[in-house]
Order: sequence, then C-alpha cells, then structure tokens
Amino acid sequence: MKCIHIAAFCLFLTIGVVPQVSHAEEEAADRERVSDEESVEEELEERRAPSITRHRGVVVSGNADFGSTIQTGLGVSYSRVILGIKQGGFFEYGLGLNAALVLNEWRVDGLLIEAVGRGTMVWSALEFGLGLVTGGERSRATGSISILASWPYFVEGFGVDLGYRYQFPIFPFERPEWFGGHFFTISGHLPVWTGETELL
Repeated sequence: MKCIHIAAFCLFLTIGVVPQVSHAEEEAADRERVSDEESVEEELEERRAPSITRHRGVVVSGNADFGSTIQTGLGVSYSRVILGIKQGGFFEYGLGLNAALVLNEWRVDGLLIEAVGRGTMVWSALEFGLGLVTGGERSRATGSISILASWPYFVEGFGVDLGYRYQFPIFPFERPEWFGGHFFTISGHLPVWTGETELL
C-alpha cells in the first residue's frame, strides 16, 4: 500500500510541479524577449531622430572697439549655421558689411567701411576684414583680424562676441595717426530673418 502512495506522490510531482516550473521559466523568457524588442525600437527611434540642423539668416550687429581710439558702428551679414542637437556643437560661416565711426576724444576723425568674413566653431570665432577708412584728405585701404569668444546667436536668438581686434594699413598705404591698431572689441548680434530649418 505504501508503494502505491509513493508512486501516486511521484506522479503528482511529475504532472503538477514540474509543468509549473516550466511555465514560470517561459514567462520570464517572454518578458526578457519583450524588453529586448522595446530596447531595439527605442534605439531605432533615436537613430531616426534628426541630430543636426542647418540654419541660414540675416544678422544685424552692433560693435564697439576700444584702443587708442574708439570705433563704434553697425553691420549686417548673411550667415549659415550648422547645429549639432545631440552633440551640442555648432559651426557658422558668413559674409557681411560693417560701417564704423572712428572717434578720438569723442571727436569723429574718420569712417571705416569693411567687408567681413567670419567663421565660428564651439564658442570661438575668427573674423577677417578688408575695407577703406576715410578721414583727412584721402582714403586708405585697411585690413583687420579678430579673435573672439562667441555666444551663438542662432541658438538663443541673440549673440555676443568678446575678444581682440588688430587692424592694419594695406601696402602702400600708411597708418594715419588717428587710426588705432590694437583693440578690445565687443559686439552684439540679432538675427532679423531666418530661413527654413533643414534637418540633416
């Protein structure tokens, strides 16, 4: 009789307990498979999302240069900017035209008109300028280079530059006494028109 009870008990374990254990393992495997599928879908969504945008626009700038003289004026430029949304970086390049008064003890000694090329990358900018300065009896050809720390105006809708500007006469012209060479420069930028954003 005891043998019959033992056999019945073994049969119960075989039929009831073992399938339950197998069922639990299957549920765990299903949950793991669903989790893996969701992770793959999230990764694909991130890859499909745009990571870079490209902008273009017209920017109005106001600037002041402080050295042996003071130069203050306005400029306008056309710029194209590439922003890395996820990467956090940006690159900008543009061409513009600046006009500034040359002041000496708050007396206007001349007018500087420059064509400017600009490149910006990751909070720093480099500008080159070629132009004419008028004052006294004649006009003179000049050039300039500026090394700047730059706040990107296409990100927040405005921008600020701080840095060093060096300007020089172009041969065969000489520097007039009232025309300075080394400046601390500050400028503000405001986009007045922005083209359609392109996703790359």
